[in-house]
Amino acid sequence: MICGIYRITNKINGKKYIGQSVNIEKRWTNEIASAFNENSASFDYPLSRAFRKYGIENFSFEVV
Repeated sequence: MICGIYRITNKINGKKYIGQSVNIEKRWTNEIASAFNENSASFDYPLSRAFRKYGIENFSFEVV
């Protein structure tokens, strides 16, 4: 389990999201799952909308 700061970058427009988590791998998995789950509280967050608009393959994920 990796704890710390992470960055998600949109490869198309260069926008970045910075976050923190006590379990970074799980957070990445949850971010993706929430983006496609209409019942998720974060379904309409900007990052989730961007995942659906641009596709997950157009984002990079890295531990900072």
